[in-house]
Amino acid sequence: MTTPICNKYSDTLQAQLAEELAAIDEQQEGQLTNVTASLYKVEQERAVERLICMLEHQNNRTKAGAILELGLLGDYYIGWEAIRPAVKPLIVLLNDGNDEVREHATWLLRCLRDERAFEPLLALAQDSNEEVRAEAITGIAWISKTGAWEYLVVALNDQSMLVRFSAVHALTYWGDERSLDALAIVEQDDIDRQVRDAAAEAITAIRKRGLAPQV
Repeated sequence: MTTPICNKYSDTLQAQLAEELAAIDEQQEGQLTNVTASLYKVEQERAVERLICMLEHQNNRTKAGAILELGLLGDYYIGWEAIRPAVKPLIVLLNDGNDEVREHATWLLRCLRDERAFEPLLALAQDSNEEVRAEAITGIAWISKTGAWEYLVVALNDQSMLVRFSAVHALTYWGDERSLDALAIVEQDDIDRQVRDAAAEAITAIRKRGLAPQV
């Protein structure tokens, strides 16, 4: 269902924005689309509103592009707090049928570190797509330091190297000494050298830190 605020934006500019979002190249880091840049110069709030409306678009590339554009605004231009109104529609997109949309939504929710996203991201730790699972594992680590640890340890056994690697880095970020035994097993037994090396670095970093977080 279209949100009421989106009804006032059914115009030519919105159609042009949808077209530009669908054509976004992820390698163009830090570059807003022409339409978003123009909107931003005039009124920051309007740019965010229009992009949030684009999260409801039928075209998957347009939705994915809108998520990336919101991330650019938050990271490079107006700060993450100004993007927070996007949290609820982003959580809805975690159930989208398109892998790219789910992955991008997971990434942006991770950046926003909003506690409302913890449980939905936790569910995505079992997603069929490895990139979505990896983003979800990182996301729950960034959002909560009281409820994520056991799930990160479980993810060390994921069939995907990418997910295991993300779990090791998430545990490094936590710095919790309870992780040392599990990381030692990964360092010794994981089939991927990159994961084993990351585990070794994590063990060193956690031991140097020497303090477990309050839980």
